[in-house]
Amino acid sequence: MLIILVLTLAFVGCEELPEARPIPETAFGLLPIYLDSVEGTSITTLPPRGINDGRGFAVLGDTLYIVDQLRGIHIFDNRDPAEPVGVSFISIPGCASIAINGNFLYVNNLTDLVTLDISDPFNAIEVDREPNLYPRPLEFPEGHVGYFACYDSSLGLLAGWESGTIELPQCYIE
Repeated sequence: MLIILVLTLAFVGCEELPEARPIPETAFGLLPIYLDSVEGTSITTLPPRGINDGRGFAVLGDTLYIVDQLRGIHIFDNRDPAEPVGVSFISIPGCASIAINGNFLYVNNLTDLVTLDISDPFNAIEVDREPNLYPRPLEFPEGHVGYFACYDSSLGLLAGWESGTIELPQCYIE
């Protein structure tokens, strides 16, 4: 019995380990989007602007609301659905989804659930905030395969990920 155990350990111990992935000088991958704690919770109404990454929408009456992933909400006058007209943009860092009930828009602001009074679409007003209702974003880009810049919490809150060039990338997902 002892001989079998010794032989088993000898063969397991001799197994070759996979080669370490060489670190390139630069690589294309995902970079963390950092926000400081004040910037991360600051919600402001701004003039209309272009949509970068439209992901979801809601319609209430003649108004169209489009989520610009991690950036905020675009508000459009939608009386003519063939030609919606931009009304304003509500900058909401980390926003990913919305719901609307009457004059209230419910949206995530990073990990918080925020209620905004949108009765005046040119001046959304924060009326309630439920802190830490949503989990913190993962410290790696979920669903990504390839290089990414490692998240460093000392640089700020993680708001999401964006494509870019990484110098000496240390993190990789297969």
